[in-house]
This record gives sequence, structure tokens and C-alpha cells, in this order.
Amino acid sequence: AIFTLARVITIALETAPGPSFAFFGGLIGASALILFKPGWVVQPARIAAGAVGFVLAFVIAGASGSGILPETIPFVFIAATISVSGMVLPGISGSFMLLLLGLYEFMTGAAADFGSGVSALVTGGNAEGVAANGSVIGVYALGAVVGFLTTAHVVKRALDRYPGTTFVFLVSLLIGALRYPLIRVNQTTELAPGPMAAVVAAAIVGGGFIIVVDQYTDDLEYDEYS
Repeated sequence: AIFTLARVITIALETAPGPSFAFFGGLIGASALILFKPGWVVQPARIAAGAVGFVLAFVIAGASGSGILPETIPFVFIAATISVSGMVLPGISGSFMLLLLGLYEFMTGAAADFGSGVSALVTGGNAEGVAANGSVIGVYALGAVVGFLTTAHVVKRALDRYPGTTFVFLVSLLIGALRYPLIRVNQTTELAPGPMAAVVAAAIVGGGFIIVVDQYTDDLEYDEYS
């Protein structure tokens, strides 16, 4: 991924940020729609969990979109300990956590530049930035290990003891987190028919992709969290 996908994503974010974030928004929105169950809204404990999840994600997404959260090594470590919990969270990924925390572009850029630097180093070219970007990736990897031994276990225990309530909280995170791609789309898109059409199309493609994948993965059920 460092040598391939990260570079593709970085180029997309640099050349077409509005449609790229709209695509991410489509992915997130469709995921929340598919995972949501109407029966949740009549259960007080789950309503409360949903409210907390939504508000938490909404506030963090606003801070990320405003550039308040720092792109520093210590914060990369903290983000890694949180994002690795995506490995044990149904419906949530580590990339989603990085997006919510405002570090997705920073980390994909560091990964892509590191990959390019290593390739240049192997071929005898200019390997500028390998050490700096390698440090970022190394700190993230260390944070991921720590998170896997701590945060992920806490989340797994919550899922085991309170599966339904925890799952409602997670789906509400998705809904609240939609604020971030909306902010980034607004920041990077001109209010003109062409750019707006591209944004809408990208969101539809992202949402459609999730719906199609869901249709072909009917054997993967989340009934245990209902």
C-alpha cells in the first residue's frame, strides 16, 4: 500500500480534493445507512450511546476540519493508538479514524513520499525525505502496537459485554464524522455547476460502491450487534 495505493490517493487529494472528499463522504454515509437499524431509536440506552457517539465525532470532525488538531509526531502516536482499534470494530476502519482526526492526508502523503524515497534510494536517485517520512511511519507503527495492546482490548471488551449499545455508538460516529468531508468539500470546491456536479457524482460513486459491496457480501452479518 505504501508503494502503490498511498501514492494514488495522495495524487487524487492534491488534484481533485473536492471530489475525493465527497467520495469519502459517500463511503461513510452509505456505510452508516446500511448498518443503521430503526429499532435502535426506541431503546433509551442505545439512544444515549448514539447521541454521545454523534456529538463526539461531530466535535472532533469540526476541530479537524478547522486545522486545530496538530500534524505532529506526538499526535501521530496518539492517533495510531486510536486508529488501530478499527481492526476490531465492525463497520469502522483505521483509515476512517485517521480521516476523523484530520491526519489522513498527512499519513498518506508521508507513506507515499517514503515509498518514492525508498524507490529512489534503491535506484541510486535522490532519497530526500526518507528519514523524516520513515520516522512518521515508524512512530505510527509503534503507536499501533501500543493501541493494539491497550485501546483495541478495551473496545473488544465493550463489544463483548455491551454489543448492541457499542455498535450503536460506532454507527453514530460514522454519522457525526460526515461533518469532516463536508467541511473539506466546502473548503476546496468552487460554487459553480461543473465542480459541484463532480462532487455530487463522486459522492454517489462512493455510496454506490458500498451498496454494491454490501449486496455481494450478504453472508457477512452483524446480527450479533442488533
